[in-house]
Amino acid sequence: MKEPKFTYEKLIENHDLRADFFAFIDEQRELARKAGFRDAVRLHNINAKRIAEDLAQYD
Repeated sequence: MKEPKFTYEKLIENHDLRADFFAFIDEQRELARKAGFRDAVRLHNINAKRIAEDLAQYD
């Protein structure tokens, strides 16, 4: 089984990977916005905020 690229453990340890992760979320948010999926954009915003808050505990 392929190991996931993004896990909390990896994001806690590697700040460059964390930047890649949030860039990925931004890309997904933009794709959803362009496609007119407003609920998906809202959920991406909520999830990104929650994950950022969680990871900030380890800084």
